[in-house]
Amino acid sequence: MACGDMDDDLAVPRNEAGIDARAHLAQEMPPEPDRTRRAMQPAERLAMSRAVRALQSEPLPPMSLDDIREGLA
Repeated sequence: MACGDMDDDLAVPRNEAGIDARAHLAQEMPPEPDRTRRAMQPAERLAMSRAVRALQSEPLPPMSLDDIREGLA
């Protein structure tokens, strides 16, 4: 088996026009903006931190095993 034969197995998908399909899709669907905590504005980070702290401070309601089974069903 020649080295060129292996390239056929790893061929880049191409559309009917012979264009690299991955590049074509990348042009149609630009990447979403980075919404990680680091990319947020300071006011957004503060609001997110406060919301998380508020949710974490709320006690969870007591649940029985039947409630859990019902939720999983």
